[in-house]
Amino acid sequence: MAMVAEVTAGRPDQDRIAKRHCYARAGIPLHLLIDRDKSQVSVFGKPQRDECTEVRLAPFGESLAPPDPFGFELDTKPFLRAVGPAGGGQPRVAIARRKKVRLAGRSASRRMK
Repeated sequence: MAMVAEVTAGRPDQDRIAKRHCYARAGIPLHLLIDRDKSQVSVFGKPQRDECTEVRLAPFGESLAPPDPFGFELDTKPFLRAVGPAGGGQPRVAIARRKKVRLAGRSASRRMK
């Protein structure tokens, strides 16, 4: 595995700390974390033991280049549209509702737009 990319969810401290150490121990060269609560992107690279020796941070709206050999630059401006005006991790994007439907005698969930 060359890279792990994730977005903070219900337990952001676990995403920021515990998972970072696990990915480093596993030798995954790049961990990209989109932190909705802090409105920033973190890139952790060059793992050694259970920590990454290179860390790069950028607030939403600025671009961020991961360390070599990853030859791309991440534009974080689109992430600004996904959080409220003051950040805070409150998404402004609508979440799809689920509707229960009956299929061949059993119920199932279906996404509604």
